[in-house]
Amino acid sequence: MLEHMMLKTLKGIRTRDQMSQEFLAYKIGIETSTLSRWESGSRSPSMHNFISWVNALGCTLSIQYKDGE
Repeated sequence: MLEHMMLKTLKGIRTRDQMSQEFLAYKIGIETSTLSRWESGSRSPSMHNFISWVNALGCTLSIQYKDGE
């Protein structure tokens, strides 16, 4: 569920910024089909590629941890 929400958010940022999948994939250094699979949820990016994706969109990644969860 959380992963789906993050993927949907990143796709939303890309479309809001009017960035094509082709251009974003080029910035990350992956094939367009790979990005399409990530955005659809049929495949998951590695942590390295996820961070590259976030950075290519000009976003920051914040992780909150609560003790006991």
